[in-house]
Amino acid sequence: MKILYILIALVIILQSCSTDIPKSRQIKTPTVVDEVFNVIEPFDSTKINNFLLKTDSIENYDYTDYSITLESRLNSKHNSIYAVPFIYAWHEIKKEIGDKIKRIESKNLKRLNNSRTYKNVLNPDEYKTTIKHEGDEITATAEFFKSLSFYEPLTEFNKPFKFKNTNVKSFGFYREAAGVSIAYYVNDKNFAIKFRPIQNEHEIILILTKNKKKSFLDYYTLYENQIEKFKLDSIRWKHQFTNLDKVIIPNINFNLSYNFPSITNTSFSTNTMRVFNITKAYQKTAFVLNHNGAAIRSKAELTVVESACDAIEQMKPEPKNMIFNTDFVLFLKRKDADLPYFGLSITNDELLEKFPTND
Repeated sequence: MKILYILIALVIILQSCSTDIPKSRQIKTPTVVDEVFNVIEPFDSTKINNFLLKTDSIENYDYTDYSITLESRLNSKHNSIYAVPFIYAWHEIKKEIGDKIKRIESKNLKRLNNSRTYKNVLNPDEYKTTIKHEGDEITATAEFFKSLSFYEPLTEFNKPFKFKNTNVKSFGFYREAAGVSIAYYVNDKNFAIKFRPIQNEHEIILILTKNKKKSFLDYYTLYENQIEKFKLDSIRWKHQFTNLDKVIIPNINFNLSYNFPSITNTSFSTNTMRVFNITKAYQKTAFVLNHNGAAIRSKAELTVVESACDAIEQMKPEPKNMIFNTDFVLFLKRKDADLPYFGLSITNDELLEKFPTND
């Protein structure tokens, strides 16, 4: 019994000692916290849907163009917009027709048909296409929507930002921001930054350069080349944001539609002598970039109508004089056979039936 009393007394003493230890000196069990980024949607769904309904025509803009492919030539004095759905719509038309395209009247459509820069730019589950075939008319649509949220909202500046001679809204950051990196930096007139949004399989690239290029493809090639050169630059401060740095970007906001006049009312034909007239070539693209991120929606629609075969050459037909008045050859053949079962070569009149004379 004495041993039992001694053990109970020791337990009481130990408990009383532990309560006397200051909290600052007590050992705490470490807490493991998983770092989870909250998904910030850059736009309220109602607001973005209302915005997408307010489409303006690009014809109301004197200095903005649509580029049909990445290779299309840019006007150095105009804005230019490229979005991939129109190419997707064209290839849906081609698949529905099923024949090889032989002749394309529109030079721009010919360039689009030959372009390969659209391949694998989006995953199949990131865009939607439809095809409708009614009588001689085929209509294809293609569209996609993408919302790319910054890891955290950047600073929305409350003062006007001077873009050339115009005051505009802007956003950006000082020193550094989550998910933003320097792609390359030569000087303040030649650099590129890269945003890695929450949807990390995508990226937003901004390039500033005075080196004018002929196409979007040329600009992207420049970007890749500069990145390779930048890897050899050993000046450390160029590769990372410092307390001295600032980034300011103008807000972008448009929702524009466009009818391609160089494609509409032109024709193309196939190797099986089918002819199609293009009656509609249309695209609309909405894009927003602000302190919360970027969002884009683009939709294209292409309609073709099959026409009579005599439209292939679009020329007045000439008389055909198919007269067998000299040597010729004749074959007889089953349709399901590889070779004819009868052949005849005529080089004189001996085997020809004569016309009766009045003797």
